[in-house]
Amino acid sequence: MKRFTGHKEEWGTFLDVKHWPAIKNPKKYAGQRVVIGSVTDGYNPEEATFRRTRKLLEELKDSDAEILICTKSDLVLRDLDLLRQMKKVTVSWSVNTLDETFRADMDKAVSIERRIAAMRKVYEADIRTICFVSPIFPGITNFKAIFHEVKDICDLF
Repeated sequence: MKRFTGHKEEWGTFLDVKHWPAIKNPKKYAGQRVVIGSVTDGYNPEEATFRRTRKLLEELKDSDAEILICTKSDLVLRDLDLLRQMKKVTVSWSVNTLDETFRADMDKAVSIERRIAAMRKVYEADIRTICFVSPIFPGITNFKAIFHEVKDICDLF
């Protein structure tokens, strides 16, 4: 994606805050799927300051769109009030290991423990949850252990 931004900085070290015109007719998205976080995490640490993902959810709240949020963060819990008001919403967390030392060496996102705790809270709020095993490291990623850890708080694995 760096090639589309014009940035010279290393990927992952810069942020372009997105601004858009207000969504005046959210109903036009009824029946459509809106994916948040397909390329970059909508709940990256800077979202706590800029609140752009929350703004988008506020604008889409009454749209009847199917919302899919892909994240590695527990910041999504901040928006649980909005997510509960939506008819079709799913939150997906990326988990590829239960080994926190390995995770910390390759991933700047929140700990696996915090991701799983967030998944539990969202699941308990009757919001559909997905555990997305990615990236997969052959010989390292233990699918069975991850499945065992999330099977009771996850609608899809």
